[in-house]
Amino acid sequence: MKTKGKYIFYGILLIAVFSCNKRDMTVEYIEDAESKNIVLHEKKYARYLSSKENVIKLIGYQTVYAKSQEEREHNIFVGNIISKYDLDKVSTDDKDAYLGTVYIPEDGAFARFYMGLHTAIIEYDGRVIAADETGTVSNIDIPDIKKIKVIGRKKSASVYGTGSNIIEKDRILLKTPLEINGTGDIFKGYIHEGSNIVIFNLGERILEDNRLLRNDGNVSCMQNHGGMNCSAAFGINQGRCPMATDRCMDYNGFGTDCSGSKLYFVGSDCCEALCYLHCWNEIKD
Repeated sequence: MKTKGKYIFYGILLIAVFSCNKRDMTVEYIEDAESKNIVLHEKKYARYLSSKENVIKLIGYQTVYAKSQEEREHNIFVGNIISKYDLDKVSTDDKDAYLGTVYIPEDGAFARFYMGLHTAIIEYDGRVIAADETGTVSNIDIPDIKKIKVIGRKKSASVYGTGSNIIEKDRILLKTPLEINGTGDIFKGYIHEGSNIVIFNLGERILEDNRLLRNDGNVSCMQNHGGMNCSAAFGINQGRCPMATDRCMDYNGFGTDCSGSKLYFVGSDCCEALCYLHCWNEIKD
């Protein structure tokens, strides 16, 4: 099996059997070391987002695949750096705590970025319900969690939507809603066994040059933030490279040579904005 296909399979946690109980769709996992590590990471991330019990936690992830040996080796290098940010132990006051949300396997085959679905809008049983800024839904009567549908998010002063979204007044709607029973691997969710943790695969994140605003139906980070890059929109500056305002600072991460290479995405301004939940609607439909 090709490496990328193999890890897409891992990415949906090698879900083998679904069965329903009163509240959850139970997921049974194949005994695989990588999928176990991913499950543990996702549970830690859910606790990091909110310590509250009896709430629904809506989480998405995007994946950047290593397409060369150089990228694998860099992922391993970065993985060693971020491994000290254990989400069960890291202080929320630590400005680099977001690094603990990134998952990189030991072989460096991919980097996965988890994000709570900030101010997600969900439909359930004819009702429209809003999540909070961590993607958490609380104090809501949702007896059958597998029937929820994420249709979009709230617009904000720094998040406007992209060409891949439908902009409607104060809402940013997804062209393809996120569903537990969706078709295909992308946009389809799964529920952690015995919990209210819902995980959605938001697809592969393509690290392309977002210098220009795009109106062709594609994803543009700068378009999503009203023509500003993440650095300006959210006051982020890793300080490793000269600041540019006409493009995404998605290259000033760990080990950067400031050439603009997306190899250095992890630890960049754009990476921080993504992990702090500002950009999850940037989905390639």
